[in-house]
Amino acid sequence: MPSIYCCAVNQSDVDQITERVLAYGRFVAQGDLESVADLFVHGAVSGDAHPEPVIGRAAVLDLYRSTLAGDGAPRRLRVITSDLRISVDHEAGTAGCLSTFAVYARDPSAADAPLFVGRYADRFALVDGRWEFAHRHVHLDMTDDEAVRREGVNLG
Repeated sequence: MPSIYCCAVNQSDVDQITERVLAYGRFVAQGDLESVADLFVHGAVSGDAHPEPVIGRAAVLDLYRSTLAGDGAPRRLRVITSDLRISVDHEAGTAGCLSTFAVYARDPSAADAPLFVGRYADRFALVDGRWEFAHRHVHLDMTDDEAVRREGVNLG
């Protein structure tokens, strides 16, 4: 269960935000970069490896194709997201979610160690009554450069 920082938070808000955050990991695991990009129709993505935000679905899809599918075949990576800390300002129609993540090779026998570990700093906006990603910044705290190269991931 995510931690909730705000008074009078609607459980539906928390559920929607949690679902968006966890859907990202499911789509990466499936190698479904189109669905990853769909999460950012109204949003942007940036990260320590690419600090300038890419905005909108097409730009996000290009970013993920260059990082996770450089040779045309999307990498299917296991993303474990935890420690969701959600704050909601329903009156302003905004929310935030801080979480931690670890990314592993799809094949658990390939390595026990994560490829990279970090934190997501997500902002959400209410769009037509539904929480949508407004911005995700990916903070990388640890990267196993050799394993990342072996998996064919291009972090930038």
